[in-house]
Amino acid sequence: MDEDILVNPQEKETLIDRIKAKKFGEFRVHRHYFDRGKPRHGISLEKAQEIFEQFDKIILVYKRKKPLGFTYTFIYKIGKKQSYFLIFLLDNEPYEIFDAYFYGKTIEKRIFNKFFGFKPKY
Repeated sequence: MDEDILVNPQEKETLIDRIKAKKFGEFRVHRHYFDRGKPRHGISLEKAQEIFEQFDKIILVYKRKKPLGFTYTFIYKIGKKQSYFLIFLLDNEPYEIFDAYFYGKTIEKRIFNKFFGFKPKY
């Protein structure tokens, strides 16, 4: 299983600045984004762009090592029970949008359990 790595506040700001420096249209769409011609998780590119531009709503950034480099996940909290995960590949040019999905529950509990909560060892 791939391990998610929470970035520190300085790296978070650097990563946000990196994506702010680009227009959404400059991102290449990775083939993973679509499944049989439809967005894998139901988030259209138009909706992803709408979310992308709300940089002030980014509450957390984490990364995950993949064979193709790191994926960087930006969590946008749009409302109390409305959050989106936008996942990018930022280690190569042009940057790519890898995936996007919606989370319809309170995001803080999920974040706490993922990064700070009890994790059983099996």
